[in-house]
Amino acid sequence: MRVNRHEVLLTIQGVSDAKVVIDRIRVVVVGLRRAPLIGTLVDIQCGEPFEYRYLEANLDKNPPSVTSKTTGSIGGERNARLDPAKFPYQVAIDEAESFVVSSVISKYDVDWRVEVDWSSQGQSGTIEVYDNGQPFRTTSSSSVSATCAWWDSGLLVKESSKNCQT
Repeated sequence: MRVNRHEVLLTIQGVSDAKVVIDRIRVVVVGLRRAPLIGTLVDIQCGEPFEYRYLEANLDKNPPSVTSKTTGSIGGERNARLDPAKFPYQVAIDEAESFVVSSVISKYDVDWRVEVDWSSQGQSGTIEVYDNGQPFRTTSSSSVSATCAWWDSGLLVKESSKNCQT
């Protein structure tokens, strides 16, 4: 489970020389929207360079809205420059595209999945993407009682921590 933001990396590649067109990527909420979990938010601050097409899904909306972004926060890196996703994309066995689907939430605790619409050689379909066979789960931090952030070196990030007992 993730809190406030959940980033899913998709690398899509064909299985033959035939071109496959990725027509759309969307996010679907699975089940009911629940109240956010109560507890302590623990965060590890880290980040590294990346090259992905970037989509942001707002899970507070019903249905979730998915938008392409050019700047934002990803993998702990703030104000990163991002490659926006502009559909359609073509892939094949020797051509892949990588996408980050970043869900954001501020009000609920939600289970969700990613759906990828494709077409190739007169056929079309939808691939459902799960977290090891289970829906992804993201909750808002609006009900947390403490926030504890650490650098990946193990040092507490005091300016990002609140009510954290170490």
